[in-house]
Amino acid sequence: MKLAFGLSTTALLLLVGHWAPWPKRLHRLLAYIYGVMSLYVGILIWLGWTPTFWTLCAFPVVGGAATGLGYLVDWVLNLWVTAELPDA
Repeated sequence: MKLAFGLSTTALLLLVGHWAPWPKRLHRLLAYIYGVMSLYVGILIWLGWTPTFWTLCAFPVVGGAATGLGYLVDWVLNLWVTAELPDA
């Protein structure tokens, strides 16, 4: 029963997020965070505050950090190109 409720909640959150009347389109990173958090709400409902839940939380944290680092590297490289700085 808890699994079905967790899956239903996740699906509902993702559908609401898809059709929500956002004032403007979400940035890709914010949409990623919203999607991952929607998934983890359902998993939290299913597993509760168990060590397994906290272990599973490590994956989106590492994935989010890697995604954020990728955006930072792209931003720095874009600054480098647009500033027309000499090569290092």
